[in-house]
Amino acid sequence: MITPRILNSRIFILVAAILLLYSLFPTSTHYWDGVLFSLYIENVQKGLLPAGILFHPNHLLYSPLGFLSYKAFLAFGVSIRALTALQILNIVFSALSAWILFGFAKRLARSSLITVLCTVLFAFGATWWRFSTDANSYILTVLLLLLTIRSVATGHPRLFPAAVSHIAAMLFHELAVFAYIPVLAAIALDKQRSAARRFGLCCGYVISTAVCTAAIYFAAYQYSDHAAYPSLLSWVLSRSAASQTTHGWKQFPAGYLLSYAKLFVGGKLSLIRDFFSVAEGVAFAICAMCIGFAAYLFRRPVAESASAGDTKPILVLWAWLAPYAIFFAWWEPSSAFYKLFVWPPVVLLIGIYSRRHARAMLAVAVGIAAWNFGAFMFPHSHASADPVLALAQQVNRELPPNATVYYQVFDPDDWYLEYFAPGRRWVKLPGDPRAVSRLTGTTGAPVCMETTALEQSEKGYGLQLNLDPARSWDLVNRQHNVRLECLQEKH
Repeated sequence: MITPRILNSRIFILVAAILLLYSLFPTSTHYWDGVLFSLYIENVQKGLLPAGILFHPNHLLYSPLGFLSYKAFLAFGVSIRALTALQILNIVFSALSAWILFGFAKRLARSSLITVLCTVLFAFGATWWRFSTDANSYILTVLLLLLTIRSVATGHPRLFPAAVSHIAAMLFHELAVFAYIPVLAAIALDKQRSAARRFGLCCGYVISTAVCTAAIYFAAYQYSDHAAYPSLLSWVLSRSAASQTTHGWKQFPAGYLLSYAKLFVGGKLSLIRDFFSVAEGVAFAICAMCIGFAAYLFRRPVAESASAGDTKPILVLWAWLAPYAIFFAWWEPSSAFYKLFVWPPVVLLIGIYSRRHARAMLAVAVGIAAWNFGAFMFPHSHASADPVLALAQQVNRELPPNATVYYQVFDPDDWYLEYFAPGRRWVKLPGDPRAVSRLTGTTGAPVCMETTALEQSEKGYGLQLNLDPARSWDLVNRQHNVRLECLQEKH
């Protein structure tokens, strides 16, 4: 029998375990945009950049929130870097998300086993777990979407709290706009109201939330680069040059479907080999026992006695999942992190449809958690698992802090190098790279060039640079092309 006391104790234990594991093993393999957020936050704090640079149209208020949090840590005497402050925020937001999902699953499934299954699978899925300990904007946005959909999925839709959390979600990531579909579906499925009333509520919800969101975007747009983005719409629809869309059906099975699998499990054999330890061994042993126990339980299915009840919440979950799934089949089809926007409905639907095998699926979820710890999160908690980070730390040890580094294009590898080797001066390469060579030996500090500046000087201008072999760092392989070379000082 399910009692409130038992369920409350379970969520307390689960959230405590989530916070403990997340805090002890935060990722050291950072996704690139979190590094850029942190770089901007620290440079604004130092007065090197204007505060307006924190407003990015894809995730409008995330960096400002990070800036305020970073300032708060410093004000209380906690000397940490902005990246760590963002990681702490995401750990807390993720634990809150698990708490909300636990309550949502309890209301949907009315089964203690399925509730715990959903929470464990949600918190320890590979991609969610990794980004919960990183510095990106997805975790907070998903938390807000959970609050939005929970407000409308069961019973009478509570539109005011849904609207507040939905507006906030769109301000932290613009892809939250697709949540209009499940919200409107929930209103349309509320049969206790007349059709005219439901239509009016749908129109009122869309207009009010859209106007509020657009007004805040318009205010932030005043701080943007109007030369690069001549209109609000061009700014809102701007995207990274590295963003990809589907160009052919062959991308679908290889990239798109695999990206959903990455939501559940992660890891590479090379990482297991390089970082194998007692902790990993114990995790793999637990995983093997759980999978074996699950195989046994699958042979003896026992259906949960409680019924799923109203079908409206299930339809709302499908209305949450479907538009994102269709959009992501075109936009960034191979990127698992964008699929985090549908991670809650995927987990909840698995729980609802696993009623006949609830015990076996719970064992599978625990096995997945153990595997992801041993094969994915434990290795990625080491800085050496990220070769660009390891290179940046080496540069930080070996390159004098008064060095000047020239670049042609400030790309994500440069963000790593500047952030994790702080204090060096990064300067755009002048129109004539020969001017850089003439500076060597005149400033009393090393003059260096990164990858794009070297390519522009050597290939674009055919210069024969006098490089210092003692001050040279590189990471050149199939995945990376990072070079940092210092010019030989003149005597």
